[in-house]
Amino acid sequence: IINYRILQYWRSYLLDNFDFQTLVVDEAHYISSPESTRTQEVKALAENIPNRLALTATPMENRPIELFEILHLLRPDVFKSRWDFAERYCALKPGRFGGWDYSGSSREKELHQLIYSTCGIRYTKAQVMKQLPKKLRKFVTVPLSDPDEYETAEEEFADWLTDIDPEAATRALRAESLTKGGYLLRLAAELKQKYVVEWIDDWCQKNPDEKLVVFCKHKQMLEFLHEKTQAKSVFVDGSVTGKKREKEVAKFTKGKIPLLVGNIQAMGTGVDGL
Repeated sequence: IINYRILQYWRSYLLDNFDFQTLVVDEAHYISSPESTRTQEVKALAENIPNRLALTATPMENRPIELFEILHLLRPDVFKSRWDFAERYCALKPGRFGGWDYSGSSREKELHQLIYSTCGIRYTKAQVMKQLPKKLRKFVTVPLSDPDEYETAEEEFADWLTDIDPEAATRALRAESLTKGGYLLRLAAELKQKYVVEWIDDWCQKNPDEKLVVFCKHKQMLEFLHEKTQAKSVFVDGSVTGKKREKEVAKFTKGKIPLLVGNIQAMGTGVDGL
């Protein structure tokens, strides 16, 4: 069991010292790019391993070409050539500035049938629900420190944004319908900060033997929570990487620190122990 990040340092050792018969690639959509180091390392490791499995809940995020590296890994006898795959299933065409445009999609039904007749198995959530632990969803409502400001921002967005940042308003109002939602989300987070900290403090006091993971999306909220709770929390965002991240997570999972504050994008997958 090894993660993508350190595979490049261990691949030669693994190949020289073990006769693996099966390779399981988890979160396989991470090897969709042929240029990425992890794709190259996985392909090199797989060359002499006869049995291969690729697991992912998101095999394709945007377009069919993202499937090729995974499919080639599983069935190189069927999905032989990236060019042939793109020509048939990606509506391959010349790019605007030279080269080729792989971003299209064609013969979707045929591709679907080919995948599931050769190497694809799909389980829906409904099929595996009985094997999963029950999930409890509970919405905690917290007040806004200044509900009037939020109401003004929502109903009079142009005036509100011009007052706080005229330069940003000039840019944002060109596409108001697209930008308004983002501003309102960040404002709501800012106006909830005080009460979120109060809720966390109250929870920790009432549950001294339990641990709490708090995920945030906006950097401003992350930094605020870290500042207010750093005496009893570890903090992980995209800037905390490698061994430093592993140490921070270990402080939470194995140590006495009861609170982890993390960015949902940085910590949403691939973190053991949470």
